[in-house]
Amino acid sequence: MAQENKDSRAVLCFLPTMLMLWVCVCLAASGCQAAALTGRFSSALACADGGPHRGSSRMCASAAIQVRTATVGSATAGTATFSVAVAPATSDVGPPTPPILVIPPIGVGIDRTICGPLLEAWTREPRTSALHCADVIGMGDSTKRPMSAPPLRPREWAEQLMGYAKSLGQPVIVVGQSNLCTVALEMVALQNESQPESADAQPTLAALVLVGPPAIEAISAQKSDEEINKVWRVVSSPLGALLFRFARRRRFLESFSKKNLFADPSQVDGDYLDICTRGAQETATRHAVFSFVSGTWRNDYRPLLAQLELPVLVVSGRDVKASGGTSQDKGKRVDRTSTLNLLKWFGKRGGRFEQVGRDLGADPTKKLDEWASAMPNARVETRLTSGWNVLVYEIPVELSRLLDAYAYKVKQFCE
Repeated sequence: MAQENKDSRAVLCFLPTMLMLWVCVCLAASGCQAAALTGRFSSALACADGGPHRGSSRMCASAAIQVRTATVGSATAGTATFSVAVAPATSDVGPPTPPILVIPPIGVGIDRTICGPLLEAWTREPRTSALHCADVIGMGDSTKRPMSAPPLRPREWAEQLMGYAKSLGQPVIVVGQSNLCTVALEMVALQNESQPESADAQPTLAALVLVGPPAIEAISAQKSDEEINKVWRVVSSPLGALLFRFARRRRFLESFSKKNLFADPSQVDGDYLDICTRGAQETATRHAVFSFVSGTWRNDYRPLLAQLELPVLVVSGRDVKASGGTSQDKGKRVDRTSTLNLLKWFGKRGGRFEQVGRDLGADPTKKLDEWASAMPNARVETRLTSGWNVLVYEIPVELSRLLDAYAYKVKQFCE
């Protein structure tokens, strides 16, 4: 509460200068060149039954859940570390099925610890797959980027996680959740671009699962570097620092999550808010969060989807209650993120952010049909579930069983 009051006072003190800062920053020129994390990869077990970073009680409540520290690096980007929480397979219940790598959503204070309920659900029933939930660079325990660095892009996160997937020594089912489904798609693109080491070499990815992905329309247009830089110049400025301090307040996080992320507002509980507020205390995560906000994930993925031949499972929540587009949006541009719109929205103190609904789509059944149609060469399955936008937290038991059953199918596909 003391930190929240401090953040509130800081924001209020600077409100008179926010507009002036915005004008000054928008006049500044900046280059935006992505730096890739490629090359060598190593992974080591950091703790077997201890808690995760920030002392979250839900994350490692089960002694079966492990937290690994992994390293990825290259000559150009240097080295970076990140954490992966792992619920091992139960080896005595049947033949092993492919390991599952979950990419959690990204947001203020949201990192791999949001997958705590899913990991717990995984350990409560016999499993033949191990479940891995990873931090992306810039979030959680991972190495952070300074705000002076260019914004992170999905390809960089994909290179990070592709290295980890290869280290597991067998084909992996990659699961993208919500806004970071594009990272999973970039991992598929990396696999398509790479040359196999030998004719009988196994692929790194066995299958793709997209949980609560954006609507096809939201990933059908390329956002230009110029448009990305316009937003980035603001969010990487002192004004952006103030906005982040405002957004990490518990009251703001609660209001935003209830109105934009969860189908059932009662699920925005103390445990969830503890995860978010602890994660947001480290202001260096602002770089990764605002990289997403600036729109680096907005690419035209339709050509990749048309060529995709992997088994694919697309899962969407059916409970469009927290936010959603309207019929009035028809024919309008999906991405309307701008500096002015962001400032107006922050002025609402965590009100409904219509951009979330435009990106997710207002008709889950239609969205699943459009995803299936976009992948004519893939073996596509779709599922409607309860929940809305944070399914790893909203429906951990249902999702764990869905992933477990799909791992068996993928094993059969690969035989």
